Amino acid sequence: MTTVVFAANNDSYRRRRRAHRACEQCKRRRRRCEPPFENHDRCAGCTRDSIACSLVPASNPNLPLSPAPPTPPADVLEPPNSCPRFVGDLNPESVFLTSSAAPQQRDLSSCGVWASPPPPIQPPSRPPQKIPQHMPRAYAAYLESIDAFSLPILRIREALLSIYFASVHPLLPVLPDESVFRAEHAKSTVSVPLLHAVLLVAARHASAARFLAVPQRRFADTTAQKVDALLHGGWVEKDRVTLVRIHALLALHSEGPGGNENASLHLSTAVHHAYSIGLHLARADIGAAEQRLWWCLWALDALQASLCGRPVGVRREDVSVPWPEAGGDAFMTFLNLAAMLTDVIALYRPGNTRKEWAENPWPSLSEVVPVGLPKDISDTLALFYHAVCILSHRTAGTSGGEGEASFIRRMNSAHAVLDLFPDAKATLPIVPYSVSLALSAFFSALRCYCDEQHQHLVRSCEILEDLGSLWWFAGAMARMGRQALERVVVKEAAGVLRCLGGEEEQKPEHQRALVDPVEDAGVEAWFLQLFPDLAFPASFGDAAGDGMWDFGGGLLAAGGGFAGAAFTSAAGGFAGGGGGGV
Repeated sequence: MTTVVFAANNDSYRRRRRAHRACEQCKRRRRRCEPPFENHDRCAGCTRDSIACSLVPASNPNLPLSPAPPTPPADVLEPPNSCPRFVGDLNPESVFLTSSAAPQQRDLSSCGVWASPPPPIQPPSRPPQKIPQHMPRAYAAYLESIDAFSLPILRIREALLSIYFASVHPLLPVLPDESVFRAEHAKSTVSVPLLHAVLLVAARHASAARFLAVPQRRFADTTAQKVDALLHGGWVEKDRVTLVRIHALLALHSEGPGGNENASLHLSTAVHHAYSIGLHLARADIGAAEQRLWWCLWALDALQASLCGRPVGVRREDVSVPWPEAGGDAFMTFLNLAAMLTDVIALYRPGNTRKEWAENPWPSLSEVVPVGLPKDISDTLALFYHAVCILSHRTAGTSGGEGEASFIRRMNSAHAVLDLFPDAKATLPIVPYSVSLALSAFFSALRCYCDEQHQHLVRSCEILEDLGSLWWFAGAMARMGRQALERVVVKEAAGVLRCLGGEEEQKPEHQRALVDPVEDAGVEAWFLQLFPDLAFPASFGDAAGDGMWDFGGGLLAAGGGFAGAAFTSAAGGFAGGGGGGV
């Protein structure tokens, strides 16, 4: 006989604690399965995560199923080995890759082979960009937090694009033709990081201030941070030609003490991607736009070598792309000036004993820069030309070379730089660099023409202060120049007082050459180490005045570069940054 016991239907029975069995979802995740919340069937953990729970029948249509992880696109799942690789003839692998080719099919003038068919140079068509679904959640949240995909309104974008294609593109055609880029921009298919980089460069132009709601330097710095975040990890942009263009444009941006170091890093990255896709090689599938892009990298490499005090990274001997025969008068002039700068840089390499340009005659401005160019373009090219002229004479020792032709050319170019302002409104970093070189030329000539050069020094500082709203290192150089002038005036006044008092300072010459460092007055200590001639000015009549450094030429030999981030001789410059590899 079976006894059946019915549960008591009373409050004490209903309130008793029952053992809660964990759901399958919590078991798999090895987490505690808490009882359901009030008015919920699922456990507390599944309710918080908004996923299905095994405690609830699967037939319930009101509960969402656990979302499946998104499937990455095919280009993400593609194994790294499937990417085309260029194998140079110095690599033994090239012997096996070409073993099946007939002897007549192997061109000995080439320098390597492709391990797989070379990548297409033309970038693929792309839909309007947004945060990819396959991106890691934390990375996507960070991009959203900084509004990385947020662009200025259309009116501002169009204005900045007009500035870019009027003042930058004729000199450095990093982008394809203007019509092609504007068509992609109108269809919202242009790469967002690339568009950010273009707007960043255009924002440095003096006329861009009226279109921006924030200061130009702040806009440029914020935009650069967005581009860096978008490029991190390679989730947003994968096309290497586009990456070359982005990093080349970022090389024109510099902000803060480490700005020049970051610019050099971006240029090195652009050259790296260009080498990887064989942009430096003469290939039938490379169009004219890509060839111009390569020579833009070459010109920027020479310019960065002088701006940042680093060795030249691209050597003409390693390049088989033909020199462009056409590409606009402005672009060809910019390349010719870059070639002149490359030759002048030889004066600042380790072991060099020459202090001036060896070849004669030196070309005049009218011979280098053609007439009829727009004012912004002609001003930029003129500043570039005068910067090369100033660098073509390197002062050394106690002899300033006042009677030499190169010294006269140097001082004439320094005066010509000042004559171009305040009308010059170019957007490239050559603008503040040329004014800083003029400042250095006037400072080194103080002992010869004190009163005249003092006025030009003050004028140079005023121009750099005006450019400080666009470039950080322009303001830094202006402060350095002002403090150097103050030190000179104080030291000269002290010398006059000593003479009037009948006191003759009896100190060894090596002690007279050193004065107390400039105290902190808003200029960073690392900056004083870059330019000791400004930090330690000496009287004009003593040996220290005769041996005054020239930080227009000496900035590279001293190892700092132009307002660069490296502040020791072992960290930067031609002597410390790369030795004889320039």
